[in-house]
Amino acid sequence: MQMSERQRRVLSLLERLGRGRDLPARRGGSGSWQRGRSPKHRTSQEVREQVVMLRRGKYEGFNDQHFTEKLVEVEGLELARETVRRIPRRRRERSALAGRAFIRRRAEG
Repeated sequence: MQMSERQRRVLSLLERLGRGRDLPARRGGSGSWQRGRSPKHRTSQEVREQVVMLRRGKYEGFNDQHFTEKLVEVEGLELARETVRRIPRRRRERSALAGRAFIRRRAEG
């Protein structure tokens, strides 16, 4: 069976797309088409470190919502509550309230 020129081009294109799509995933990446570049909207490392230091120090014991409000009002950092919640959790830290709830559940059960 012979393929037409158009069929060969389509097959070649599909093969290239298939190889390119899973190549970053094979290298341990996220499978992104950006190939190692971080997103433009990513929170910078300096801001993340500042959030962690403030969370451990000046605002220790604050819940995520209150902490986010203080970051905006006092520190001038405009971050979403979910971003503020996610930063310490990536570093395997939990909020003070979450720790107390864990201890309380353990004592009850």
